[in-house]
Amino acid sequence: MTSRQQLARSLEKTRMDLEGLDLITRPPTGVRWFDYVLIFDTMLGNPKVHYMMINPLHPTKFFPIVNTMNMERLRNLVDYRVAVHHGYLYIIGGKDWSSNEYLTTMSRYNPTTCNWVAVAKMSTRRARFTVNILGGCIYVTGGEVKHGKVTNSVEAYDPVANKWTEKRPLPKPRADHASCVFNRDTLFVSGGFGNVTKQMSDVFWQYNTKTDQWSDVLPHLWGLPCPKERHLMASYRDQLFIFSGVTTKGKSKEESMDDPVPHVFNINHRREHKRPWTKEVPVMFNVRSRAGMFVIGHRAYLVGGRNNKWGKPVPMIDCLHMRKKRWYETLSLGLDNLMSAQCVVLRVPESNYEFSHLGIAMYDKWVLW
Repeated sequence: MTSRQQLARSLEKTRMDLEGLDLITRPPTGVRWFDYVLIFDTMLGNPKVHYMMINPLHPTKFFPIVNTMNMERLRNLVDYRVAVHHGYLYIIGGKDWSSNEYLTTMSRYNPTTCNWVAVAKMSTRRARFTVNILGGCIYVTGGEVKHGKVTNSVEAYDPVANKWTEKRPLPKPRADHASCVFNRDTLFVSGGFGNVTKQMSDVFWQYNTKTDQWSDVLPHLWGLPCPKERHLMASYRDQLFIFSGVTTKGKSKEESMDDPVPHVFNINHRREHKRPWTKEVPVMFNVRSRAGMFVIGHRAYLVGGRNNKWGKPVPMIDCLHMRKKRWYETLSLGLDNLMSAQCVVLRVPESNYEFSHLGIAMYDKWVLW
C-alpha cells in the first residue's frame, strides 16, 4: 500500500469516526459485510436475541425475516443497555434476575472473531439508564441503583484507554428517561422519574461535551409539553422527535396512560423565541412504552414494547419517516413477550457463523433478478 493510499484510508476512517458511524477494520479483499438489526428482550432475562438483515440495495429497509441466536451471557440479565461503537457490540450494566443485584459490568462482542471479552467496569451499579455514543465515547446517564433508588451519575467509557470517567452529573436523578445525540457534541435528556415522588417529569436538559455542563434547554419555559417516561428520542437535521412512552392522565399526576401524540422540537426556534414544540407528526398507529428503536437514514423504527391499556406486548413494527413526518406499519414480529426492547445495528462479516445466511441468500437472489 502506497503512502497516498494509507493517508486516504486514515482520512476516511477519521471522517467516519467524526460522523459517529460504526467502523471496524476494513475486511480483507473478497469478504462481504452485512448490517443486521439486533433486538434484545431486556425484561425477562432471556438469552435469545432476534435479528433481521438490512437490505444492502435499500439501506433504509430490512428483509422481513426474523432469526434468533443465543447469547448466554444475557441469561437472567434484565434492564441492561446495548450499544454499538467502532463495530463492536457492548452489553452494559443491568440487574441480575435471580440475585436482584445491580451490575457494573460491560462485555464486548467482536463480530469478526465471534469472541466476547469483559472490559472495564462502570463506577456505579445501575439499570434502566440510557446509553449514547458521543465524542468517541460511550456515555451512560442516570438509572436505577440499589434499593430502587435513582442516581444522577454520568459516566463516559473510552474504548481506546479501556477506562470509565465520571462526568458532570445530571441536574437531578433520573431513570426511565430518554436521550439522544445532536450535532455530535450535544446530548439531550428528557422525562423520566426521580427519587422524591417517583412521578414522571417533564425535564428537558442538554449536555455539552466541550464544557462538561448541563443546562435547561428552555430555561424560561416549561420543559417537555407533558410529563413522560419510558419514551424515545431521535434527532434528524435540526429537529428532535419525542414519541412513545407514557404520560399523565388528565390533571392527575397519579394515573398514567400511553401517549399516542409525538412531539417535534425545533432546535433553531428556541433561539428565535418562537414556539419550539409542534405536533407535525400524526398520532402513532400502535401506542407503546419501553419500545426499542433503531434509526437507519431518515427512518426511525419502533420495535416491541407494551401497550398499557391492554397490558400486552405490541407485535407490529412501526416506522416514523422523519423527513416526511409520517408513520408506516411494516410487519409483525410474531413475538409474544417482547414487553421491553433494546435495538442496535451491527455490521457482521459473511464469515460469522453465529448469524443465519438466509437473508444473504435472499439478497444474492434478488441481485441476480
